[in-house]
Amino acid sequence: MSRIQPIQLEQADEKAKALLDNVQKKLGMVPNLMKTLAHSPAALAFYVNSRETLSEGTLSGKIREQITLIVVQENGCRYCLADHYNPTVIHLKQRDGTMVTISRTPLEKLQSFQKRMGWDFTWASSLNNAFNWDYNVSFTQAQLDGGEACYNYEKGKAFPVKEAPGLIAFYKDKTGAIFHTYSCFARGLETFIGAYWLLDAVPKGRDEADLNYGMEWVRHHDHYEDSTFIDPYVNLVKKKP
Repeated sequence: MSRIQPIQLEQADEKAKALLDNVQKKLGMVPNLMKTLAHSPAALAFYVNSRETLSEGTLSGKIREQITLIVVQENGCRYCLADHYNPTVIHLKQRDGTMVTISRTPLEKLQSFQKRMGWDFTWASSLNNAFNWDYNVSFTQAQLDGGEACYNYEKGKAFPVKEAPGLIAFYKDKTGAIFHTYSCFARGLETFIGAYWLLDAVPKGRDEADLNYGMEWVRHHDHYEDSTFIDPYVNLVKKKP
């Protein structure tokens, strides 16, 4: 099935271009969804006006942002490490190692998303236990608001959302005793994004200098050609002038 491709600003007709120019001024960029809607200036106008109307409602900017992030969580972290390490798990097993991914989400949602992505590692839900809290990768809203959340061994510098990534290693000896041997959080997890290691070897490197934030370009493997993809995280960082 063919896809409807986004229209670039210089290719849009007069009505659509005026709307897109206004979005560019307000956001510093034009989402692909709006560029695609530009095929129909009337549809684009309805979408833009609806967004502006909703932004003038009684919901605070914080609440609107939380709604956006909930949508993101429903669709999976867009730069999910699993999309990079899934092929590696079979190799770990050859050296007496394995990998289990744990998320604080209902198991049926994890299984559905895993099927869509074609992943085959073991994925477990921690929704009904304290695993995430024990290793400081989940936070309450009160912790975030009060600067009490601890992440990457620092208090008050948690992620801007309630869930954060981390990697925990354990060792089980012959007696069945289990030892916590390693932890890694935040930028330390870049090691597990194989594409970065390869990009570091090429002349242009990661080529992220002109992005709003590092990793802005990263997508799930089935979203790179998705013209309707919108990145909500861009609203959480200060845009470059």
